[in-house]
Amino acid sequence: MTWLPGEQLAALTTLQAVCGRQGATVVIIGAAAYHAWFDDPGRHTEDVDVAVAINLGEFERLAQALAGLGWRQELRREHRWITPEGARVDLLPAGDQLRSAGRIEWPRSGMVMGLVGFEHVFSRAVTREAAPGIVVRVIPVPVLALLKIAAFLESPYTRGKDAQDIHSIFDRYEDHGDRRFSSEVYDAGVDYERAGAWLLGRDLAALCSPSEADLVARFVSKVADESTPEAMIYARAPSPFEYRGEARRTMIAAFAAGLSGSPV
Repeated sequence: MTWLPGEQLAALTTLQAVCGRQGATVVIIGAAAYHAWFDDPGRHTEDVDVAVAINLGEFERLAQALAGLGWRQELRREHRWITPEGARVDLLPAGDQLRSAGRIEWPRSGMVMGLVGFEHVFSRAVTREAAPGIVVRVIPVPVLALLKIAAFLESPYTRGKDAQDIHSIFDRYEDHGDRRFSSEVYDAGVDYERAGAWLLGRDLAALCSPSEADLVARFVSKVADESTPEAMIYARAPSPFEYRGEARRTMIAAFAAGLSGSPV
């Protein structure tokens, strides 16, 4: 079973081959990574987001190779490509220089995109079989959550889907296997429904650099304060599990407790 449509699989196969010839790693991020880990038919995405371990100076060579295969780059959104089969691929260069800067400024449009958390994209990526015979690299759930938190804080008014995904991750994290029944969860006094959010907090606390931890703490502060725009946007984000009001607040509280390593 695949979590990607056929045209996106074809695009990834082509992209991996082209980038492989440049010695550049390709990792799936964004909503496609969400679907790699969670079966959520109600969460639709029209594109596939990928990070490529190249700097801007190397990107032109990649762009020329893709154009030679019939890929078309959008003029105003330089990260977006359309394949001959109609797949939409958002391609983000994230080489070592760009990751050190924490941002990318596209040379033609001047558009700036943040790269907070992208050091983990390549160091923590895991291999998954996207379809029989097609193996890809994808970010694990804690890295996905960090990137979505960073994206939401960067532009909350345009990132409603990220808010939706963050809440879904809180609810569904580690819902397979035994970890929700572990002694660490029991000792923290966390019930099963909130255990995913608490465990994600623990795992992000172990993952994050000091600056990333500050960003995650700022997210908690913003969405826990009902007077902020971020809290209102987060509260309105759709949820397939119909969690609203107090239920969402208890999820945030469990996540915050996990970050600090405290009981709920």
